[in-house]
Amino acid sequence: MIRTTIAAAALTAFAGPALAEMYTPNVYAYPTHENYCPAGLQPVTVDGTICCGTPNQHITYQQAISHPVVRRHVPKRVVRHAPRRAAIPLKGNDSYIPLGKGID
Repeated sequence: MIRTTIAAAALTAFAGPALAEMYTPNVYAYPTHENYCPAGLQPVTVDGTICCGTPNQHITYQQAISHPVVRRHVPKRVVRHAPRRAAIPLKGNDSYIPLGKGID
């Protein structure tokens, strides 16, 4: 049990930095007229967050998340109901509504 814990800790300690170097986030240029970043840097978007840096992508973040496919319009189904039948008055306040084949 102790050996397994030590092996897992050593693997995490040595493999962590190597895995971090493999992942480079997409840095997109942020289109703006104002530049409040230090010299040599420009506004960029990293995973949706605006900050200062140098972009490594040739398109903007908005262009990256937009999808070029035009969606097809599917019309809604119209449900039509049968017309209501008139009630046949009976004695008192009762009424009879014929159902199925019978009185029309």
